[in-house]
Amino acid sequence: MLVSGGNSGGAASGGIHMHHELLAAALKGINVGTWRFDVDRDRVDWDEVTGSLLGMTAVEGLAFSEIPIHPEDVPIITGSLALRRSLQH
Repeated sequence: MLVSGGNSGGAASGGIHMHHELLAAALKGINVGTWRFDVDRDRVDWDEVTGSLLGMTAVEGLAFSEIPIHPEDVPIITGSLALRRSLQH
């Protein structure tokens, strides 16, 4: 839910915060975690739920090579990363 109104922007930012809280509660309620991969910095962050699903704690700034990846997914991921990096240069 995004709430907008007034000219200070306060209601909109409050609505965004409320939306974030609702999404976080829904994800936690169904035991789904979130993660983010910063390709440029080669860093992965994930929340507590994802960490518990992986048998690890919540992590910030772990190198991509340090995260547990299913062996069948490794060639797809590394190929995609190589293509992205080649397109950047």
